[in-house]
Amino acid sequence: MKEIKALTTLRAFAAFLVFMYHYAYLFAPHQGVGSGPAWLTLLPVWRSGQIGVSIFFVLSGFLITRIYYDEFADGTGSLRWFYVKRFARIWPLFLLFAAVQHVAMLAQGQHVSPSWLITGTMTQGFFRDLRHAGLPTAWSLTIEESFYALAPLLFVAIAALALGRSGPQPWTAYRVARFVATMVFLSASLAGIGLGAMLLIQRLGWTYAGLLSDREFVFHSTLAGRFPEFAVGMACAFVHRAGVVRRLATSAASALSVGSFVTIGTLLALKDFTTRHNAVAASYACTYSIVLLTGVLILALAREEAWASRVLSGRLLVYLGKVSYGFYLMQASVLMVPLLFIARRCGPLRVAVLYVLMNLFCAACQELWEQPARSFIVRRLGGGRRGPGGA
Repeated sequence: MKEIKALTTLRAFAAFLVFMYHYAYLFAPHQGVGSGPAWLTLLPVWRSGQIGVSIFFVLSGFLITRIYYDEFADGTGSLRWFYVKRFARIWPLFLLFAAVQHVAMLAQGQHVSPSWLITGTMTQGFFRDLRHAGLPTAWSLTIEESFYALAPLLFVAIAALALGRSGPQPWTAYRVARFVATMVFLSASLAGIGLGAMLLIQRLGWTYAGLLSDREFVFHSTLAGRFPEFAVGMACAFVHRAGVVRRLATSAASALSVGSFVTIGTLLALKDFTTRHNAVAASYACTYSIVLLTGVLILALAREEAWASRVLSGRLLVYLGKVSYGFYLMQASVLMVPLLFIARRCGPLRVAVLYVLMNLFCAACQELWEQPARSFIVRRLGGGRRGPGGA
């Protein structure tokens, strides 16, 4: 299936938000964005940059549904092919970075422990005390991995409960209502499963490393609470599948894109304000408004003829999106140490220098390891099938 290049660039935007979030908190005010007047104006935006993770989730819901829904809905999808593609996409670079991180931990005098198996198998997101162990950002990969594991079943459920198996049909009010009800049902079911698992674990006394320790952790750090973000992306995939985007004027699509970016930035600043004033409900409202706006932005950028989409389809921007997985994964890890050593000596340019160095490193990893490993895994384990392209 044809790649929507502007959406690949959107991944780079999401990774950049997380990068600035880490930079604002880990290095400000002495080393980070808070130490230079040029960055102070945008500091409230960067302090809410963790929302980039939610943008990744919405994008994943859209892309995986767009590429694979039809196959699994009509019963022709190959589980083997789907999971091989997922494994090839996320595991080679993760294993490489995790190995480097754990070797560095050994060099610092730490001893191998059972927790290393958890962080090394990408399940650290289930354990409160290990959430930032190993590769600090990999906790969100546990959520992605959970979505990938359930996606074929979710597609079958949506086909059976809402959309049928006979291919695209007109979206009547009745079908829209059934679809919305189905997504609410799936969200509630996953939330119930997460809470049920938490209660069972507490009853059994499985307390190792804070496994599903409490309700707040379950809803923040597992698919049980984060599925609505994927659901927004999935819903957008069905809107796109229905041909709505093709009927959108290019000028309207560009206006929606620009308006969404501006509003997201405003909401990031507002989220920072509400968080600092302990307005929890308002902060959550900002978060989910950004999630919904990300869906609007995805659909607007999917109108590839619009000038906004064409601007974001430039070769360099798209390549930054292609290496954004590594760029996100290496943040706050030992891989940053030599790059920070260089960047800290660059004065006011340190943020820009660090950003460039990280992307150069990730580009090298992409060309020398990630892409060759991905091709090897697909070729050896894919059973000779080519299947749909993209994700």
